[in-house]
Amino acid sequence: MDRKHPVSGPGILAGSLFGDAMTVSAFERLGIVPAFHIDDALLLKNYLHQSRLCHPDHNAQSGPEALEKALVESTSLNEAYAVLANPLRRAEHLLALWGGPDASTNKSQPMPFLEQMLEWREEAKDPATHPRLRIGLETERTKLLNHIQQQFSGPEEDALARLIRTKEIRLLLNQLRSVEGLLRELEDSY
Repeated sequence: MDRKHPVSGPGILAGSLFGDAMTVSAFERLGIVPAFHIDDALLLKNYLHQSRLCHPDHNAQSGPEALEKALVESTSLNEAYAVLANPLRRAEHLLALWGGPDASTNKSQPMPFLEQMLEWREEAKDPATHPRLRIGLETERTKLLNHIQQQFSGPEEDALARLIRTKEIRLLLNQLRSVEGLLRELEDSY
């Protein structure tokens, strides 16, 4: 099995698609500079180019070993693209690359945000409020994504400052996860 192009992502860093630790990030897999803000057109271009090269159908005539390798490569590529195409998953992946806490070890959220979530959940009980609530949640989602972008784009700093910043990013990602969860619940109610 070829391990030149493995991918790591949320839930994969501790293990892998292959059952052991991965050394190549989703960013490396797709030739994208590790950052929260990425060029979506470049991401898609790189994904489609690499997808053509490793697609199992392209390698079907090369024998079972080549087909197996192509399946692994294609799966790895698809997972890398799924991670980078989704802002929440991309941020989780980047935070993991920075050595920050993951969602399973730190689920904390600021009290004012938790209070706001309770208000939004109460509001969600009334279907008549869903259009207005959706707008408010989308606004909050955009605000959180902007704060996450700012945190990832900050200046290089010493280890202590970076540790503090990774914890701040974790809080923002936990909030974003809650907002996106409520948005999904609203969509599912239709």
